[in-house]
This record gives sequence, structure tokens and C-alpha cells, in this order.
Amino acid sequence: MKDRRPLLGLSASLLFLLTACGGGGVSGLCDKLDDCNSLNGSVNECVETNEAILNNLPSSQKSDCERAIDACNELESCGNFVTCVGNLPC
Repeated sequence: MKDRRPLLGLSASLLFLLTACGGGGVSGLCDKLDDCNSLNGSVNECVETNEAILNNLPSSQKSDCERAIDACNELESCGNFVTCVGNLPC
């Protein structure tokens, strides 16, 4: 099983990216994690780490992960968002 903590930068209690809180994709994910007080480190570190991880995935897996990230980013409540991020397939 993959260790998802680096990908998400979430608090230790959690395993594991187009909202008003930020843009879409990894940038939006990291901004929203920060807004929801679920980010370890800085937003920039989160973006850099997650973009590097995504760039190392095969293209089909990367596309699936990016779609899942965007679906999480569309959630408004922090609780639902953090749960969604915890269930990301990448």
C-alpha cells in the first residue's frame, strides 16, 4: 500500500487537490487543505511535492488522480473535502 501522506501533507490523523478557496488541481487542493487547517508545511511545499508525485505517475493514472482531485476541490465543507482527499486513489 502506498504511503499517501507526502502527497497530501495532511495532519497525522489522516492518511492522505475549483473552489472559492483557490484554483483547481494541486494548487486548489493545497490552498483548501491550508484553509481547512489540514496542511503540514507551506502551500508552496505542498504544491511542489504533489506536482512532482503527479508528474511521476503514468499518464492514465495521473489523469484519474487529477479528476479525483478536482472532484474533491468542488466540495464546499472542510469535513467532506478532507474525507474526499483521504480517499484519493493516488
